[in-house]
Amino acid sequence: MTKLSPTDLTEEIERHLGIEAEAFPFTVQSTFGQTIKLRNANAWFEKLTIEIIGRAPMNIVWGHPLHGNLLVEWLLRGWFIDRIQTHIDLRPLIVVQRILAPHQFPGVDAESIGDQLSSIAVRECIRLKALGRNDELVALRVFYRWCLDEDVSGFTEYDSLELSQLTVKAFNNKHLVTMRDDDFGPFTRVQLTHIEMNILINEHVTHAQRTLFLLCRDWGIRPI
Repeated sequence: MTKLSPTDLTEEIERHLGIEAEAFPFTVQSTFGQTIKLRNANAWFEKLTIEIIGRAPMNIVWGHPLHGNLLVEWLLRGWFIDRIQTHIDLRPLIVVQRILAPHQFPGVDAESIGDQLSSIAVRECIRLKALGRNDELVALRVFYRWCLDEDVSGFTEYDSLELSQLTVKAFNNKHLVTMRDDDFGPFTRVQLTHIEMNILINEHVTHAQRTLFLLCRDWGIRPI
């Protein structure tokens, strides 16, 4: 896999795939307020260390390519950066990268590659459901939804709805709530968005209260 700098990756995406891409940020803030350094002017940092309250820090290998395909590499980088800023549970990042690693996506345009990526994601979700590999299924489903929200070619509301019907249960026959549960959670996606926006802009909400909300949102602690 070719190792590209952040600037080179953005330029290659624009030059070869015709996608208007914004420059990657140098730093982001995690959900707990930690500043995460992603890159310098010439290269990605080798490792990201994310502090998580109540758990050991999580290390993400970041300096090496995440995938051999240019578009998939760019999408994974964008998803990693977005999720670090918005979610506590970062395990789906590593899981999805591992699932996609052996897959090849031949093609010279974003549409055909996006179509292939979407098809593989759907097939893999169905396969993982049949094997009872719940964590991987949920992680890949989260990635599918993110790509749909980002208007990636090939990702559709119809397939997203079909994937949401792949019910995931724990061994005690209770629904897994290790990630935000759109179907069985106490709030809808729209309601959660409104809550998040108000928590961010309300100066009277304490850091501890924001932390409690994020724990509930991402780990399914109920009631919120």
